[in-house]
Amino acid sequence: NGKSSSPSAPVTVYYVPATATLTPTEIPTSTPTRGHPPTGTPTGTPTAGPSPLPTGTWQNILTLGKQGTTGANGNFVSPWGVAWGQSAGQTFIAVSDYSYGNVQVFNGSAAYLYNIPLPASAYPRGLAIDSNNELYVAELGLNQVEGYYLEAGSASYDYAWDAEGDLSSPTGVKIDASGNLVVASSGNGVVYNLSWDDGSIMNQTSGANAPEPFDVALDPSGNIYAASDGGNGVVIFNSQYNYVSSFTGSGWSNPLPDAQGVAVDASGNLYISDGLKNRVVYATAQGTYLGEIDGFDNPNDLALNSAGDLYVVNTGAYVVDEYNK
Repeated sequence: NGKSSSPSAPVTVYYVPATATLTPTEIPTSTPTRGHPPTGTPTGTPTAGPSPLPTGTWQNILTLGKQGTTGANGNFVSPWGVAWGQSAGQTFIAVSDYSYGNVQVFNGSAAYLYNIPLPASAYPRGLAIDSNNELYVAELGLNQVEGYYLEAGSASYDYAWDAEGDLSSPTGVKIDASGNLVVASSGNGVVYNLSWDDGSIMNQTSGANAPEPFDVALDPSGNIYAASDGGNGVVIFNSQYNYVSSFTGSGWSNPLPDAQGVAVDASGNLYISDGLKNRVVYATAQGTYLGEIDGFDNPNDLALNSAGDLYVVNTGAYVVDEYNK
């Protein structure tokens, strides 16, 4: 579409030796172990209008990870999900490894801290971190979302949410403004709102409207954006989980065939990873094209930090790239 350029060369990757490795307790507690988490998404309506972000303004400022087989020290087999979180002066970046079956945890400077081994056949995908630094892991193979509290040197197991057994191959998870879970259940085409207190279903979308939702994102008003695989683009629901609209980039010079991940910035605009065309597109919430970053190898999940920097899981290159603007 006339706006292509390759990202700048990756910068040096930083590592430190592992300081702790968690062996999780796989018996969920009857309720989550700490009080209800603080809000996960700010409330209110964005005031900033859409602003174009041409490809040339993106700066690749950090590359995290590399190809490996150990499942630790930043060595990835199949990185898929990424989340950024910050609370009480601690910053964490978490990356799930789909094939290896764990989550590796880094600090805000991208120094490796430790890995969280998951149950067999978990096949972890999307991640989220709330403002208590609790990490949520969507486990496609076990039809659940597991929670772990992150500390500087270790992580502690909390709870498992499964929508009373209704989750089917969950692939994306976010935390809403009330601290409850929003989960993309790709196996049955539903986005669920689950109570943080016990995992019960509070609300859900119609499965006919979002086939194969791979990831979800929330804007400050609580609207839901589902990256729906198989040519379905981005499907939009309001805060009541009612279908609003969808777009596939049909009016763009280079449409969107394969939406994998989605994130919403402070202006209410969307970042959408396109695994088939190896790019991340920047667009308005209504589907107006604003720009893109090219040159990835099967990009998947996306995350934003408090400064608005974008993290992209570049799965085929076995790294996570951080960009600012």
